[in-house]
Amino acid sequence: MSDTFALTPDTTREVLAALTEISDEGGRDYADLFQKVAEGQTLLEALGLPPATVDILYAQAFSRFEARRLTEALHLFQTLTLLAPKVKDHWLGLGICLRVVEEDQAAQIVFETAAALAPGCPAVLFHRIELACHQQDWNAAQRLITQFEGLEDSGERQRMAPEVQRLATLVRSRV
Repeated sequence: MSDTFALTPDTTREVLAALTEISDEGGRDYADLFQKVAEGQTLLEALGLPPATVDILYAQAFSRFEARRLTEALHLFQTLTLLAPKVKDHWLGLGICLRVVEEDQAAQIVFETAAALAPGCPAVLFHRIELACHQQDWNAAQRLITQFEGLEDSGERQRMAPEVQRLATLVRSRV
């Protein structure tokens, strides 16, 4: 399910030695955790957390975002991207938080990750268009608007279309 990574044998030994030392001090078996993740388990699985943990954290992140407690929401969305990295909505939530706190470069990277997980997602495209407009990257915004306009019709696309149209009007006035 998750992508694995490969470390050189020497690096693996060094990491395991450091984690064993930390484990001895803190009581948690970090070497075992590292081994599980290296073998392809998600962090959620490696920690032995129930899958419902993700739903609870997402609800908390969304609630905090709605309450404008952006730093808390941002940290929860970051946690979600670590626990369940293949879920587009986690990356989208993180990107929106980053955009609101004006961490535009980080938001761009995060939105690109969401786009890679869900190519052609109207919500992801909308937020990428919005960010490009904020950055005054009118060519990128136009390219993304064209991409949005080429999407297959769906309920989500229909819900996003008025906002994209508003941004398209802005972009046309700048190009």
